[in-house]
Amino acid sequence: NGAGKTTTVKMMLREHVATSGCIEAPHAPRDSTEGACCVPVASRGSLYRGARLGVCPQHDALWDALNAEEHMHLFLRVRLGLAYKHSDWEQYVKRALAKVQLSEGGEKASEKFSGGMKRKLQVCIAMFTGASTVFLDEPSTGM
Repeated sequence: NGAGKTTTVKMMLREHVATSGCIEAPHAPRDSTEGACCVPVASRGSLYRGARLGVCPQHDALWDALNAEEHMHLFLRVRLGLAYKHSDWEQYVKRALAKVQLSEGGEKASEKFSGGMKRKLQVCIAMFTGASTVFLDEPSTGM
């Protein structure tokens, strides 16, 4: 509707730079290099901060050939690095997919998903792969 939801999320992720004002996040450390009131939610070049964010973008960002379980394992591996062991996370992934009512999609390639199933998977990836902060941009579109 043009209210600026996607733009706000992109500013919080530092994909867009605000021309004025600042974004404040509760309990976040303040960055004195950006002014007294500005809080860096994410910064370019900051792997740690970026790795702690869960993002459900407005448009689906999935690999067609991967199924829901493979997507979840991929994102867990990216977030956890060497601490990730596939067998340790199998039941967790199944429970996470069940929470977004995507159990039946676990084995099917995402290219075969309906629009609603793709959105559910995006929400699941954002919320259940270890993020401490989650940004949801139009998460229910198509559901």
